[in-house]
Amino acid sequence: MAGLKPLFHCDSNDFPRRYEALLRNGYDAHPDALLQTFVGVSLADPALIASATTVLESWLRELEGLYKS
Repeated sequence: MAGLKPLFHCDSNDFPRRYEALLRNGYDAHPDALLQTFVGVSLADPALIASATTVLESWLRELEGLYKS
């Protein structure tokens, strides 16, 4: 995993190119294989849930802050 930020924030130069390649490729393999090949993410990685949860929690805190202001 690329840490606690979404890949599009951590790798803003390369991620869009890799994601576009994934979309252009089509869906001719299992989703986990496609994500691993094009984006470098494995759905079987235990850190995926923890990292995703952390990102979602930070977005929620940001949204709560916006509502309070």
